[in-house]
Amino acid sequence: MADIEKGESKKPASSGVVDTIWGWLASIKLALILILVIGGLGIIGTFIATSNFFQSWYFLAAGALLMINILVCSINRWSSIVHIIKGGQINKNEGFYMAGVPRGEISNPFGNSRCF
Repeated sequence: MADIEKGESKKPASSGVVDTIWGWLASIKLALILILVIGGLGIIGTFIATSNFFQSWYFLAAGALLMINILVCSINRWSSIVHIIKGGQINKNEGFYMAGVPRGEISNPFGNSRCF
């Protein structure tokens, strides 16, 4: 009961494992490592005379992991991709307008009172 009052929710233990795996598959670090591994394997495969090197389990596993990594990264960014495509309201703070070069000034000839 005290956990609920503090705003904490109890998640199942499997959720932590799934989140950990999802986070690992969504990392850019993993993508860069897989690209380097596939590139290294490609260079090795070029110099080895076997005809089925590029169909070996480790080369296909690295390619499959890279595809899953790209898919998970795309799913994670889907909402922002849709927002970019549809276009959204751009919020600017007041400093944005103050940083510009003043082009002119409009003054009220009646002073600070309302005109109408």
